Amino acid sequence: MNISFCGHYLYSTDPQKLMHFFMSVFDVENEAFNESFLQFSLADQVFKILKKTILTEVDLVLPCSFGLESISELKALSQKIEFYYYRDSMSFELDLKESSLIFSDPDGRSWNFIKDNQLNKTIPNGINQVNILHN
Repeated sequence: MNISFCGHYLYSTDPQKLMHFFMSVFDVENEAFNESFLQFSLADQVFKILKKTILTEVDLVLPCSFGLESISELKALSQKIEFYYYRDSMSFELDLKESSLIFSDPDGRSWNFIKDNQLNKTIPNGINQVNILHN
């Protein structure tokens, strides 16, 4: 049996707006060139944005966290998010703490970034882990 991971599905009432958010905050590009979904990659993971008229609580759950190397990277990310929402005059939620950043995307989905002390450290098999987010 071959099992493959197909990516994370993000449902949105406005996929173009959500894609614009990710392009602005994470410097990603739309990798899908069809009308059924938008797609980008972040932290070696594929995210597909699909249109849905009404979102439920389940649609807004993102069952993962992301790691950054330093507090300064968390602060830089929070500034990019604040600038995006300020520029578009939109309300948002953002909580920057000592070692974490939680924020909402335009659909209200919460994203969690943490300062991860394990990044760039050697793991038992001798392979170095890679940075989760590059600016």
